[in-house]
Parts: sequence; C-alpha cells; structure tokens
Amino acid sequence: MYPKDFSWQNGNESLTNEQLEVAFDQFDAYNNPDRLKIEADNLEPAARKKVCMGLMDGGIDDNQGIYAFLLADERQKSQDFDFYLPCDVSSNYLENPFEFPEESKNPALAKSINSWFLSLKKAINTYVLVTAVIGLIGGLLLIFTQYLVWGAFLTGMFATALIIGVILNAARKKIKNSLQFNQSGTWVTIFKKYASYFLELPLSTVLNMLASRAISVLLLVDTIYLKKIRRLSYSYLYSRKANDAYDALIKSHNENPSIGKIEPGALWTDRVGLTAVYQLSTKNEFMLHQSIAGEPWEYETSQVSLEDPRLLKDFMVPSKKLRDLIDNAAAMDTTLWFDENHVAKKQKESLIIAGQATMCFTFLRIVYRFTSDSPDWDLLKNRLIADWQKFQTEPDWLFSQYQNSTGS
Repeated sequence: MYPKDFSWQNGNESLTNEQLEVAFDQFDAYNNPDRLKIEADNLEPAARKKVCMGLMDGGIDDNQGIYAFLLADERQKSQDFDFYLPCDVSSNYLENPFEFPEESKNPALAKSINSWFLSLKKAINTYVLVTAVIGLIGGLLLIFTQYLVWGAFLTGMFATALIIGVILNAARKKIKNSLQFNQSGTWVTIFKKYASYFLELPLSTVLNMLASRAISVLLLVDTIYLKKIRRLSYSYLYSRKANDAYDALIKSHNENPSIGKIEPGALWTDRVGLTAVYQLSTKNEFMLHQSIAGEPWEYETSQVSLEDPRLLKDFMVPSKKLRDLIDNAAAMDTTLWFDENHVAKKQKESLIIAGQATMCFTFLRIVYRFTSDSPDWDLLKNRLIADWQKFQTEPDWLFSQYQNSTGS
C-alpha cells in the first residue's frame, strides 16, 4: 500500500512514512483534481484524510508492455517504431485443466443437511428429556430423602444443563433469524426457490459442488483470465499497427495513384518477433509447423542458402536435444524464485538457454522475411545460421561461454 508501506530518501533528504503520507495528501491530484496542493500541514493528524492506494504487479494488465509500446508509438507521430520483440515466459496452454473433484465416500456425509437437522433435533429432544429426569430425581432426593449430597449434585447438573440449553436455544434463534432473507433481488429469489432442493441433497454432493465451484473460480482468476488478457494484448498489437501500415499505404497511393490494386502483404506482421518460452516446445509442435508454413518464403522448395541445399522448413525445426531442454524450461512455474526442486532440475539454466535459442530462431525467421543488398545483412544471416546449428547439436554452447567468462 502506498504510502503506508514506503519511505523516501534522496541524498541527504528523507521522509518518514508519516511525512510521506502528508506529502502524498498535499499533492494528490487524483482525489483532489481541482487543486494540486492542499494545506494539510495546518490540519490536525486526526482531521487529515488518509489517502492510500494499492500497488499491484503491472504484468497483470500488460505483461509484455504492449500497451506502453503502442502508446509510445502513438506519441512519436511520424517516427513510428518498425519492429517489436515481445518476450514471454507464459504459455498458451493450460497446464492443469479443470477436473471435477471426486465425491467423498465418508458415510457421515451420505446424509442430507435436513437429515442432520432431524438427527440434531432428536438429540436435543433427548437432551431435554434426560435433563428433566435428572432435575426431577435431584429434587426428589433433596426433599424426601437423606441423600442430600446426591440431590445437590443432580440438581446442580440440571441447572448447568438448563443454562447450556438456554444458551444453545438463544444461539439457534439468532442463527435462524440471521438466515432470514428479507432483501429482494434475483439471487435471493432463486436461493429461496431452490434452497429446499439443496437441503435434501447428500452433504457430500453439496460439498463437492462447492469445491468444484471454488476450483473453477481459482482457475479462471489465476490462469484463464490472464491468458485471455494476454491474447487480447497480442491481437491489439497486430491489428493496431497493421491498420496504421495500411492507412499509410492507402494515403501514399491516393497521393500518387498507381495502376492495379494495393498489395499490402503481411507488412506489420513480419515486424513482430514473438519470442515465447513454449514456441519450440513439444506441446507447440503442431502450431510451430503451422507458423513456419505461414512465412513468406516458399515452404516446399526454399533452401537455407545457395551453398546449403537443406530445406528451410526442416532446418527451422528444433532438434530433440534442444526441445527436451526447452520442455524443461516451459514446465517451470511462473515464480520470482528458484526453489530446491527448480535447482535440482536445472530449470534456471534451461530458461536461459531456451531464451537464447528461441531468440536466435526468431531472428533467423526475420532475416528470411526480408532481402537487402547490404553485405551486413548476409553477414547477419550467416551468423544466425551458424548459431542455430550449434543450438541444435549443443544447446548450452552460448550459456557455457558466458559461464566461463564470468567464472560462475
């Protein structure tokens, strides 16, 4: 919470938490839009309104910074960005799909809620009867016999049981009153209509329904909604910039019309270099082939180079050795730490290597999308081809170089 959990320091100047709250109140343009500064110093602490805001991970809303990128692109006016390289450790795939939980076989849960209430009612009736008998025996012993100790003991038991009964009865009435739904609304109406149905179901079924609802809601909030937001962000990235490119092309055509129709081609799509941890994984194999087939070069005949007759469609596919390592990286939870299990599986190393290999794969795809007369372009392409071949046979070659150079 800001500023509750913060302090501030800049050189020799500093603000304590309390001073930061005052400063935040003074320059709170959100809650005081008509005046950027209020005379909070003149107010007693008790009279000053406490302003506090919650801060959450921005990745919840924009994990790849796509909206920030497009906003910056919009502000640049005529100096649009022409390339975007989003990197992502999230996956399109649902690792643990929803499974309906098994219903408990516990005999105690086989009875319905109504059955339990009936059993409880019988138990209470028995309790009242036994209490009355104990009280009667205790009274008779006190009045008509010489067993005064036993009479006092039984009478005390009766009094204690009576007090407990009164308390339980008061609690029962309070609970019953609290369950009276006097409010109106569709949810209350439906609850009143079907409450009796649920009360007749076995308790195990009711608990199973509640558990399945809780699990599904957690899955929605923790996984599905975040994947949906991520998918919308990518859709927005591709469509927004593509429309900008089309608009520029149409404007250019209108200013200098040429014969024939406008052929925009892929345009902006070719300038997005998505680099995701799952791209080269086993589970993404089908989509990877689909993606490679969608490249602008001829899928069935294009070769690596004039000197290298290998087909690009085969050359681009990762080897089993590389894919196994990437599968290990893609299987890691999205956490801010590496626990002992991650260390034992070498998932940190796998993540780094997966990032290096996938980035090389992404740039390799990009250099084959465009042509250039510059000798640097061919130099870059040849370098990427050589690096990709190394990743295929020795996935950790670049990681080992960095490790040796840093000595760690």
